[in-house]
Amino acid sequence: MDAIVEQALQNRTDIQAIKSTMDVADANIKLQKSNALPVPELGLIYNPQNKAHYMGVYGTIEIPIFSRNQGEIKKSQVLKQQAEQALRATETQAQTEILTAYKSYVTHKQNLQNFNQLLTQSQTILNSVKYSYLRGGTTIIDFLEAQRSWLDTQQQYYDVLGQYRQSYIDLLYASGMINQIAQ
Repeated sequence: MDAIVEQALQNRTDIQAIKSTMDVADANIKLQKSNALPVPELGLIYNPQNKAHYMGVYGTIEIPIFSRNQGEIKKSQVLKQQAEQALRATETQAQTEILTAYKSYVTHKQNLQNFNQLLTQSQTILNSVKYSYLRGGTTIIDFLEAQRSWLDTQQQYYDVLGQYRQSYIDLLYASGMINQIAQ
């Protein structure tokens, strides 16, 4: 069960999408922090004014006291926190879905195993009634009733087998091992 959960946390597309959203949020936080750093500007200036030529050097640096970028940094951090919460919620939901699907699978598997004994008994009864009918010990009504009962048991077995296989597919789907479910 733990291996199925671990594999589901690696393979499920909804969890992978949230993890990629978290990666985008991390990259955005780094971008916004890099944009918050002041960028110094250095340069030369040449100004011919009143027939006098002036040449100079200048330098500027932005002081990020009232920078609007601080809000973008907080926004990116909030988006990352929301993605982390969504990841935890999705992981919990995935674990619940897998646990439910696994319990259903185990129940249907036990039902199928229990039905094998019933199939054997049904076949034995049909063989006994058939032998008795062929020897003249019972009527055709009894034989046909035994055959109908055997066919009903076969139908029930195939229904249980179908439920077992459907529960296995549901388990694979919940764990993310298959992406689409056929119904």
